[in-house]
Amino acid sequence: AALETAYSDTEALVGDFTSKYEVPSVRTNLYGKKWVALGDIQTMDNSYKDGTYVQYAAEKLGITDTVRYTAQLGGIAKRSANDEDALCVKAKSLTDSADLITVMGGLIDQALETALGNVGDTVETTFYGAMNSLCTTLLTKYPDKTIVFITPTAISSDATASDTALKASDYADAIKKICGKYSIPVYDAHTLAGICPFVTAQRDLYTVGGMYLNTEGHKKIANGLVNFLNTLSSVRTSFSGGQTHAAEQLLLNKNEI
Repeated sequence: AALETAYSDTEALVGDFTSKYEVPSVRTNLYGKKWVALGDIQTMDNSYKDGTYVQYAAEKLGITDTVRYTAQLGGIAKRSANDEDALCVKAKSLTDSADLITVMGGLIDQALETALGNVGDTVETTFYGAMNSLCTTLLTKYPDKTIVFITPTAISSDATASDTALKASDYADAIKKICGKYSIPVYDAHTLAGICPFVTAQRDLYTVGGMYLNTEGHKKIANGLVNFLNTLSSVRTSFSGGQTHAAEQLLLNKNEI
């Protein structure tokens, strides 16, 4: 009873405060900043969806400037020695100005049956080699910025693939392994996004043909990515103006008790 009375009194104080002053809103330090998104066909505009996860997540984060670099037919790794469409190549020509850099890939690498190679590879025609190159490029270009990789979601054909066939999970695991080596955060959409194309209802809701994400699928990825970003120390949540009034903080904590 005493606690409820305290909250009641505090609400009255905050009501009086907000009638006179603009109350700061909760936001991350990405608000109003620039996002560079590197990705394969899932990051491109096409007939599979009305918008991409980049658009939907940027709106939630308050990011005002987004730039996408995409590989139309390629993946993270090179298809051949002279392939210029691979993400590991495109990363070398990214803009120098960015606050958030994300990479979503692996889907096309699986479709092309790109060899995983070995963890220590440096050749960009294997997936591990391309990942090593890509991570080094990004950390060199953006040493003090937030870099995040996004693993590919599962595809329906994985459910019936042979035991020896490379699946989306194999490329997702490779991304996590190499990013772990470089201490780069990974939003594991493969296991955390809640998209399972092996189940007909989810396949129809979130994908086109069990492979490409549709509009709802991209919104789902965006929601998960935003929540993940909010857990990172480099994307700390703060109040505009840099401080919180005690009365506001007490009300914000009310639902946590």
